[in-house]
Amino acid sequence: MTIVVSSSTQCPDLTPLRLSVERLDHDHLVIRVAGDVDAVGTPRLRELLEAKLRGVTRAVVLDLSAVTFLSSAGLSELDRAHLLAAELGVRFTVHVGEARQVRRVIELFPLAVFSAVDG
Repeated sequence: MTIVVSSSTQCPDLTPLRLSVERLDHDHLVIRVAGDVDAVGTPRLRELLEAKLRGVTRAVVLDLSAVTFLSSAGLSELDRAHLLAAELGVRFTVHVGEARQVRRVIELFPLAVFSAVDG
């Protein structure tokens, strides 16, 4: 499943947000995020994260390695998802890979999600 959320027509330089889900097995899945995580795409990311966190019994990996921009709205959503996962007993890991700009934004803010970030 792949979802594309178009960026605002007022900001044509933004890269559309792409969300895809890969189920590794019954209890584990990977949500891949690519493009700009801004105020336009964050609501769709929120819907997807909540649905998948509530539907998975063991673990979710949120792969941000292809994210080109992470807004404060996106960062807030990562923190909210991390807290929801903890409440539901789901292991939640955020993979940033080579996305240095994403790692930099996450490290600047002392949010709970920082403990879920891997390389």
